[in-house]
Amino acid sequence: MVNLAFSATRLITYEDCPFMFYKRVIKKEENGQTLPLALGSATHLAIELILKGVSKYDAVVKAFREYEIDELKIKDIMDLVDNAPYQQFMRAAIEIEKKFRLPLDETGEYEVTGVIDVADTKGYFLADWKTNRKVYTPTDTRQLALYAWALGEMQGKREILATLYFLRFYKQQRQSHLFTYWEMQEARIWALKLTKEINKKNQLIKMFEGTPYEESTLKANFPAKPSNRCSHCPFSVECFGMFSDFS
Repeated sequence: MVNLAFSATRLITYEDCPFMFYKRVIKKEENGQTLPLALGSATHLAIELILKGVSKYDAVVKAFREYEIDELKIKDIMDLVDNAPYQQFMRAAIEIEKKFRLPLDETGEYEVTGVIDVADTKGYFLADWKTNRKVYTPTDTRQLALYAWALGEMQGKREILATLYFLRFYKQQRQSHLFTYWEMQEARIWALKLTKEINKKNQLIKMFEGTPYEESTLKANFPAKPSNRCSHCPFSVECFGMFSDFS
């Protein structure tokens, strides 16, 4: 059986709630596009197009049409784009939406995937656009450290300057951190550990698929973690029905 590869955001989802991860990532069950996801995706696309030479207006309109849902407004996309300091990257030697799929160990048995919003072609820095309402530092999660490790692997660098740009704020909020070699390696080891764990559990569930033990195996290996996220989770009804021991 081929091992599954995951992005940093997917691995963070697993840490937050294994059951939601299983439903969303392993089973690929989604209940359509939400406004936060549509707005975030549209904003990323608009900035990508601008950096590729498309006019701001045309880029925003195209992004709106790509992710259009009832609640999404062109003005909301434009407001976030206006808060992005894309001008400073216009003449820089960068790669936009740089995709990667890299082995996490020497055998190449386990891999990690991802997309870096802006990456220096020589591997000195990267940037990540954020459209959520909460400001945090690059070291609060392992996402940026793993991006830095990936860029370092591809460009042969042992230190990467990574910056988060929070576009919800009128005065654009920026949080930067220079990731060292050891910080990047810690992120790789974290990703490797979780990827191994998830694949082992998924293979176990597949062994009992279609048997009376399927549900109990799922509950034991991908348990729910109740939190304030439950009110927005599309799987909450099924979750509360399955996990009856919530207190």
